[in-house]
Amino acid sequence: MAQKLLTGTVKTIIEVDYHDVDKAVNEFFKLKGIEGKCECVPDNEWSNDSSHSFNIAPELPSKDDEERIRSCHLSWRIGAILDWMCAEGHIDAGEYIIDICW
Repeated sequence: MAQKLLTGTVKTIIEVDYHDVDKAVNEFFKLKGIEGKCECVPDNEWSNDSSHSFNIAPELPSKDDEERIRSCHLSWRIGAILDWMCAEGHIDAGEYIIDICW
C-alpha cells in the first residue's frame, strides 16, 4: 500500500443550480414581505459556466445588510441572504456550491 502524502477532510457539499437558488430566495422574500426579486447571476455579476461556493451558517444579517436586502440592493448579498434563510430554518447549514450554466 502506498504511503499517503497528502490528507484532508472529507466534507459534504450541497450543490445547487442558480435557478433553484433564485426560486428559494424569492419564496423567502415573500415570507418576509420583501417585494423585490432576486436573480443571483446579475445581482452578483456571475458569468456563465462558473461555480460559487458559500459556507452557510445560521446567522442573521447585519442591520445594514438587512436594510439593503429589504430595499432590493442585492449586489454581493447572496451569502447574507442564505445565512438568514439558514438562521430561520429554511435551509440547512453547510457548504453550498451554486452552479451557473445557461
